[in-house]
Amino acid sequence: MKIAIIQPGHIIRCPHIQIFRDALSKLNIIYDIICWNRDEIVDNEGIICNYKCPSGSTNIKKIVSYYKFTRFVIETIRHNNYDKLIIIGSPIAICLYFFLRRNYSNKFWLDYRDLSIEQKMMGLFKRVLDISENVSISSPGYVKDLPQGYEYILSHNFEIDLIKKNIIKVPSLNTEINPGRPIVVTTIGYLRDTLVNIELIEGLKNNEKYQVRFIGDGPSGKSLKSYVENKNINNVVFVGTYEREEEHLYYETTDFVNIYFPKGLRSTLMSNRFYNALLYKKPLISTFNSTQSEYVTKYNLGIVVDNCEFLAEKIEEFEKFYDKSVFVKNCNLLLNEFIKDYEKFEKKMSDFIQIL
Repeated sequence: MKIAIIQPGHIIRCPHIQIFRDALSKLNIIYDIICWNRDEIVDNEGIICNYKCPSGSTNIKKIVSYYKFTRFVIETIRHNNYDKLIIIGSPIAICLYFFLRRNYSNKFWLDYRDLSIEQKMMGLFKRVLDISENVSISSPGYVKDLPQGYEYILSHNFEIDLIKKNIIKVPSLNTEINPGRPIVVTTIGYLRDTLVNIELIEGLKNNEKYQVRFIGDGPSGKSLKSYVENKNINNVVFVGTYEREEEHLYYETTDFVNIYFPKGLRSTLMSNRFYNALLYKKPLISTFNSTQSEYVTKYNLGIVVDNCEFLAEKIEEFEKFYDKSVFVKNCNLLLNEFIKDYEKFEKKMSDFIQIL
């Protein structure tokens, strides 16, 4: 048995494929990752399509680029004669539809990541679903925007062994969120949301009780830096790209993790930051009426805001009633729910591999 994971992007920017890599490794399955170097970033592994198409490219450029990547994928699959495929994202699955129908009907797993082009091509997308063996989704919030009558499997963005390890680990139970220093609010990862992050900055700007950190880089990185410089804001810190092994240090030294995202299409996603905040037992700042905020509210995991106008006051109100031991318990309750979801995912993956 040989599997191909088809990832239309950089491996290093797509940590969510780790859940598939772990599952395949446990089953002793040989696999390749067919990936796309869009931004001339050097990956150390994978079968790489080198065709530049950075974010911000024109629609024509994106269409041509997807065609190029699709041809690369088909040629690679034919050359290596894979038994089954795992396809990450609906756009590439739609592009591959006719090839999949002829060659891999009921022999591929579709992993759904974000609301995308399928919302405008629902007829064709349903045909993709009809010939897929399994469909996983990274957020339960997607169900309401996807066709009904199909089984959707939750595929959370985490490493299961790390989750289990952190549940039994007992953190230091400080009674205060910020003993003797400013409260640190951190955005960690790919920076692509300029306007909402400006809202966050404005809500806490030049307030000596707070430090705002942006760890990582992305399309909005330069805009945010320019905004801070032009407005003479003195409590915002930027750290550029970082190694993954450094990531835990940034979580350990923060007080609140920012998952305040734009409303609309992105309100149903589940971010890596959300899971990491649970792992490191850090309160969250989330967007009102989003899938993530439903978890935050149900388990009392932080603050839900519709805007950042009175963000400092809301943080201080949360801090008044903060009990670290209760907070840790709530994090672990939710993580245990996610472990149950993972066990269902793992069983489906085992079945998918075994059925030829």
